[in-house]
Amino acid sequence: MRYGLLCVLLGLLAVLVLGCDAGSIAENEIEEAAPRYIGPADRYDAAVEGLGASRAEQVQLIGYGVRPEPNLELQQLTLTFRDVDYQRSPFRVTRVGNARFTVTATEQAVTSYLAERAQQATPVPIRDLRVNFLADQVQISGNAAVAGQEVPLTTTGTLQAQGARVLYQPQRITVEQIALGEQLRGVVAQVINPLIDLSRLRFAPQIESITLRPGTITVSGTGDVTPLLEE
Repeated sequence: MRYGLLCVLLGLLAVLVLGCDAGSIAENEIEEAAPRYIGPADRYDAAVEGLGASRAEQVQLIGYGVRPEPNLELQQLTLTFRDVDYQRSPFRVTRVGNARFTVTATEQAVTSYLAERAQQATPVPIRDLRVNFLADQVQISGNAAVAGQEVPLTTTGTLQAQGARVLYQPQRITVEQIALGEQLRGVVAQVINPLIDLSRLRFAPQIESITLRPGTITVSGTGDVTPLLEE
């Protein structure tokens, strides 16, 4: 049985900090394990605090340009494990106090993630979709196919966490500068949602907070360490 991601990561750090043998083997293992459990990335960095013979106060893995699925690129993903107990012979993680994650994505990445799905959506396809993250709301614009014609559509709204997904809640919809009512909000929400879906990440993320800044979105929450311990 292969070691899970957390076991490999902590083993690598034990090799480096405690001076064990086979450092190059451990490095190769972490390079293989991180993409398998999280996804391909431009690179992964690991760090540890308070590493002892059988315990680490904190183990952290940071991925840059992480791609948990082909159409979604995360600018940065940080996994933080606290109060990690382990035994060395044979090596095994025996307890993890908690696991938390933080993910940041750009509006360009989310636009690319949504564009193809929105263009093929029914009953109102949206072409040339663009997502803009503002300080306290999200603006989405594009050309909507309405009654056989393409018309400019702009919608502004807020975000809500639902498990591993970020859902868009349209508050105002304008088509050709005409504000439309409640009946179209559900249709637009159906086309857009989920705005971000992290359910393919192996640590079963549960989103607790969403932070918007001009140009970026950051979500954070907890994860289930069980899939990261063993495969």
